[in-house]
Amino acid sequence: MENSDSDEPEKKRPHLNSLSPTMARSSTTSPPNNHGDKRLRVKGPVRMPTKILHITTRKSPCGEGMFTVKCSCC
Repeated sequence: MENSDSDEPEKKRPHLNSLSPTMARSSTTSPPNNHGDKRLRVKGPVRMPTKILHITTRKSPCGEGMFTVKCSCC
């Protein structure tokens, strides 16, 4: 099956990673210049989550994963 003669547009998604919103915004506000004479529909930018989760684990001094606090219920 070759889709070279189909009229459906080809979808491409470039992914931009940046911790600075101004850098990402500046690259997405101007339309792409390398598309030639084709008419492209440009969407975006899509916001991505930037929250960094920190998980703290309690370890015993010897390095094993045992509790450091003695529990009276167990």
